[in-house]
Amino acid sequence: MRLSGKFAAACAAAAAWCVFFSPDAAALTVAIEGFTCDFEWMERAEDYWFLRLDGIGHRIVPAGGKEHYLELESAKPTRRIELEVGLNLFYTADMAIGFRCRESGAGDHGRVVADVYTENGGHYRYDAGNSSADWRSVEIKLDKMTAVQGAAPEAGKTVLTKLTIGLEIPDSGLPERSLRLDLDDVQLYAGEQIPLRSEANPIFFNWRRGMGEVSLEYSQDKAFPANAAVRVVTSENFYTPDGFMTPGRWYYRVTAADGRRLPAVTVDLPETAHRFTTAAFHAGDMVKKPRPWLNRPQPALTDEQRAAMLKQFADDFAVKPHPNPPPFREGDPDYPSFISWYGGVHDRLIIAAGARLQRMAEIAAATGDESLYPRLLEYALLICAWDPDGGSSHLAGDIGAYHVQRGLDAAYDVLHDQFDAETLKPLRDNVKLRAMQVWVSLNPFTRNQRREYNNHAWLAVYGMAEAGVVLCGDDPDAERLVEYSRELFIGLFLAVQGGDGENGEGIGYWSYGGNFLKLYAQMMKESCGIDLFRHPWLGRTVMFPIYTCIPNAYAISFANTGKPNHGVRGPLKPDKSAGEYIAELAAFSNNPYGVWYAGKSSPFNGVEPKVPVDLPPSIFYPSIGWAVFNTSLADGFRNVSVAQRAAVFASGHQHDDQNNILINAYGDKLLINSGYYDYYGSRHFNEYSTQTQAHNTLLVNDRTQGTRRGGHGGKLTAFSDSKYFGYTVGEAGNPTVNAGKLTRWTRRTLFIKPDFVVVHDIVNANEPVKLSFLAHAAHPLYAYDPMGYFDIVGERAELYAKFIHPKLKLTTSTGYPVNPVRPRGNNEPLDEAVIAREWHLKADTAEKVTDCDIMTAMQIRALPADRVGRAEMSAVDCENGRAVQILTADGGRIVVMSGLTGGTMKCGDLESDAAMFAVRYDKDGREAARFDNRVQGESETFRDVPGIDFMGAKLAGQLRERADGPLYHYTGKLMVAEPCRFGNPFGRDVNVIIDMQRWKDGSEVLPGEHFVLITSPRPLNNEK
Repeated sequence: MRLSGKFAAACAAAAAWCVFFSPDAAALTVAIEGFTCDFEWMERAEDYWFLRLDGIGHRIVPAGGKEHYLELESAKPTRRIELEVGLNLFYTADMAIGFRCRESGAGDHGRVVADVYTENGGHYRYDAGNSSADWRSVEIKLDKMTAVQGAAPEAGKTVLTKLTIGLEIPDSGLPERSLRLDLDDVQLYAGEQIPLRSEANPIFFNWRRGMGEVSLEYSQDKAFPANAAVRVVTSENFYTPDGFMTPGRWYYRVTAADGRRLPAVTVDLPETAHRFTTAAFHAGDMVKKPRPWLNRPQPALTDEQRAAMLKQFADDFAVKPHPNPPPFREGDPDYPSFISWYGGVHDRLIIAAGARLQRMAEIAAATGDESLYPRLLEYALLICAWDPDGGSSHLAGDIGAYHVQRGLDAAYDVLHDQFDAETLKPLRDNVKLRAMQVWVSLNPFTRNQRREYNNHAWLAVYGMAEAGVVLCGDDPDAERLVEYSRELFIGLFLAVQGGDGENGEGIGYWSYGGNFLKLYAQMMKESCGIDLFRHPWLGRTVMFPIYTCIPNAYAISFANTGKPNHGVRGPLKPDKSAGEYIAELAAFSNNPYGVWYAGKSSPFNGVEPKVPVDLPPSIFYPSIGWAVFNTSLADGFRNVSVAQRAAVFASGHQHDDQNNILINAYGDKLLINSGYYDYYGSRHFNEYSTQTQAHNTLLVNDRTQGTRRGGHGGKLTAFSDSKYFGYTVGEAGNPTVNAGKLTRWTRRTLFIKPDFVVVHDIVNANEPVKLSFLAHAAHPLYAYDPMGYFDIVGERAELYAKFIHPKLKLTTSTGYPVNPVRPRGNNEPLDEAVIAREWHLKADTAEKVTDCDIMTAMQIRALPADRVGRAEMSAVDCENGRAVQILTADGGRIVVMSGLTGGTMKCGDLESDAAMFAVRYDKDGREAARFDNRVQGESETFRDVPGIDFMGAKLAGQLRERADGPLYHYTGKLMVAEPCRFGNPFGRDVNVIIDMQRWKDGSEVLPGEHFVLITSPRPLNNEK
């Protein structure tokens, strides 16, 4: 079948872009692939998405055989015509432009000129001389172009945004005339290609469509010798080898049957790449199964469940879909802004209708009620009548299109055997049409553009794959739709997430976007028999909220998290539309901790719940640059979390927050991720919440760090965790951070468990800069400038911080420079009365500095606590370093030294050549614990202990030895026959948690099965 005209053009063009072309001006990459636009691929010039052709006559002209060229012609006399090419890449010194051209119009020949423009306003020109009626080749080295405006471009830093190739009449004394310019083989290339990178082993190969049968060659020798290269002949434009590949540098090239060859591509395959593959998908295996293919295994329905489902079907059927939801159009009085259209049309009309159709299809499948089929078909055909280029199209709004796709997929699957093929033809055609919208838009899927991190791509490809499943046996393209999705998910979507189940977009998008990964994998497992839950990342990812969103504690909330960003509290509760996301993910990956986290008291799909008291409490995610230290994964009321982030930018939901730290304690939040995620691209988003000003880090010259672009950012270079100390180091002194003003920025963070944190920033700048230490809180923050301290007093915990060195100027403020807006409105600001109040600290250096270090000591205490019980934190002399002494209220003492020059540090009788060194003494002056960043310290110990009886339940016992003493855990299942209320029989120092909620005296426990966790600093069974 053919796509509708407008959409086919837009999607085919979007698929044409080379690796460094991007529709998102903020999406940058250092990956440069040789680019050649020979105009042989698509028949219409407007289908080449990256070309700008508005206001100029244009067509692609056959020149005999398979040769084609682009003809540009002015509609009326003019002095210039030009082809504009959208760019989005870093300048490199050996970059060049190449093209063939001729002037085919009558009259005196004009001048051929090329212009390049940059993101920061630069403009560079090259005059290629008089045009000619004959074809001639032009090559222009970018470093030879003349600067019209701006300084010389810098390799790896200057971003090129536009290239124009034009024909002009430069002499103002000559009259305007009609101009016509022919162009062919337009190229942009660098002498040395910067390799792409594959986090999947084997490598997923993908190249442009429309080449017919091709020969794919891949080798670790760029000469592709016959004896050291693999050659595959295929009619597809994607391929993944069956077996694992040797790590190292690989090269691949694709050659068409007529001998035309795409430029060779270099791909690095690291040792750390995920070694994972599955069997291929085959439509023949699917058609042997009875329909419906998408219906998940369901238990037998009770009469009550069946009645509720039939009522839901009737309610959904009664809400007819909008006749034809419109796309967003500038100037539409009903939807004056895109976000208002998104809320009023995309969400309310398109997503809602697709979700209703899917739910109705699932009810029809679950009940088997034949009376539902005609109404399901009627509803599906109403949606099929929508304009495929309208508001529900993939390009207009891919999330809405996904929901429509899945609704149509489910309806076709259920109705397949209930009606004849002719009756179902409109539905079948719409399933295919919408799947092909995704196919042409996301195939090829270019690497290193960061779209692989984005849930929009995941859900779109998932919907396309589901369409392929239900079309098996009915459409020849069905198998390739599913197989392309399988290779794409394994080769990119799952592979790039990380190594240990992490998510660089934070806990909010793990909850939302991660569900699409789980749903796709679930469909592939249950419908196709292909198990992706064995993938190293997907099989581990249910642990991410266990480490970052602990029950009864606030989440470690990097990135876009919510409204406000610091508002998520564990255990994470995904949106109701996600269903049993966490529990099902845990069951599919056979993870008992995930079943517990999902709030299950009994086995879920055969997997028993288990409390994570036997796991290391802290975790390091190097791929996304998170170090997260915890003191309890099971009980947030006893947990202190300290986290730091430094990593290169990968996706649009990340923030400009290099070396940001967050602290939560005892069920409260102390140092927070400031601001709201009201919507992507709002003023609050662009001007505050994503910026450095909203994070607990250093600000340079009052400017954001400028790292929200590909390849920009820092790195965590050290991580260690032990019973008494947690330590991490972030390095962010490089040209991609703060416009290269800092040649060094090291942030060392030492967590002295559970009550102190020392942060040492070491900065070297290539010019004098102003430094500002930032801190943000959701509770009142008070600062006392003369003494150089600030404190945050919350509901359950407080943080007291002292600047040890140097003396800084402290100021505080509240509110936001730009307020967040009402969700899905027309950018109306939120009412001040409902905005979460925040407090902010800014501590500035007294003057601009080139070399500076800032040491800050913080004390964390559970409330209630006496102010006189605060520690005394002060600077002490330290040779070759900076040192702080902490005197605790119980008479103990802590000394922390952090090096500056690399020599041996000396502080009193302490001496060390470590980067950071600390000793903790008890009240009697005896050494209680020692830290040396080069040595892994003593780990916490864990063992089983005798359990206890509690309300008739037998609870198992575990003991964990922590820095602040033993912590006993008693866990098990509680059966309650009748509602009951009772008091805590153990005392205030014992937490009784039933179904993840702390039980208070007098709380009612309802009949049924419950999971109990009791935490206590002392044994409850008379154990000695």
